[in-house]
Amino acid sequence: MENIHTIWDSSTIGKGKKLVVAIDNGLYLLDKCTELHNTCNKLTKENTQLRNRLDQSVILSKNISKELKQLLADTKNVLNLEQQLAFDKQYIQSLTVELEQLKTQYFNIQSTASAETVLRAEYEANLITNKKEIDVPRLRLKELESALSTKITEIHSLETELSSKTMELQKCEAELSSKLFELQTAKTKCGVYKQHVSDMAEQSSLKKYQTLIPLPDKQNKEMLD
Repeated sequence: MENIHTIWDSSTIGKGKKLVVAIDNGLYLLDKCTELHNTCNKLTKENTQLRNRLDQSVILSKNISKELKQLLADTKNVLNLEQQLAFDKQYIQSLTVELEQLKTQYFNIQSTASAETVLRAEYEANLITNKKEIDVPRLRLKELESALSTKITEIHSLETELSSKTMELQKCEAELSSKLFELQTAKTKCGVYKQHVSDMAEQSSLKKYQTLIPLPDKQNKEMLD
């Protein structure tokens, strides 16, 4: 594209040529403005897509936060179960002590009086009963420990997923910020080109009007010189 200002200020080029060059430059600038306008529309579309992705990520993040809250509530329940487990362990220990006492009594009775068979049978029955009472809390303890391990694994998995989604959300926000900056830059350039085209069109119209007005012979001679 020829420099419009250089051509316009040149004294060796006629006004008709200057006007043609000005019109060509105006058309060129108009094409550039149209191209920038299309670019703005493309960036706007990309901005909308990124915003939709950001909204989806926000919704997903909220869902994960809700699940995390539920897991935290489950964790509190697990803590309660741990307290129950501690209580059950104490109870088992007390039963174990009682069982040991019964065994001691049993062995004492067995060593001192073999004739007391009936009494020994009663103690054996008590030992079996106490052993059953110990086995029940022990099985319950194993079940609670297994449930606690499963919940802890789920919590770790959701924490990892939440961290991944947070990073994805931050990346989308960065892309959106970059596209908004490009869009603003393109809009600014488009405005500058539009103003330039408007100024050139106004100057072209003024020059065309001046060429239509006949000048005195003296002025024509001065312009030719």
